[in-house]
Amino acid sequence: MPSYPWKPGDELDAVPLNAAIGAAQSTANTALTTAQAAQAAATAAKPLSATLSFPGQLTAGTYLFTGTAPYNFTIASLDASAGTNGGTITATVRNAGVGVAGLSGITITSSAKANFPATSGAVLAGATVDVVITLTGAPVGAFLVLNGVH
Repeated sequence: MPSYPWKPGDELDAVPLNAAIGAAQSTANTALTTAQAAQAAATAAKPLSATLSFPGQLTAGTYLFTGTAPYNFTIASLDASAGTNGGTITATVRNAGVGVAGLSGITITSSAKANFPATSGAVLAGATVDVVITLTGAPVGAFLVLNGVH
């Protein structure tokens, strides 16, 4: 039968044990908080953009922003300028062939950068994002920047 350093009826001092448990809980809580912060940083939205720049005269057509999207992301807005030389650009950003709400049939006339917010734009990995451009006139130096978050 094992031998114990106390006998029935002795009062045991629980303070050292409680202190040890408290210290272990504190260390575990700190580790959990650190892990949660690292996870939050890893999953926080990261901005991304894709730029189409036309240093020469822009021509009507369909232009790719992404080949095949490597991951899911959300389209937030489009920054655009018609460049110089006058003209009007009509642009429709498409996600997997479907116009993105807020970015369909937008008219770009200014040489100053303008921002057009998307009202929805969830892109799935594997999808293609492009823009269909029609125009009047002969804009030179136009650009389009698709903004999003991953």
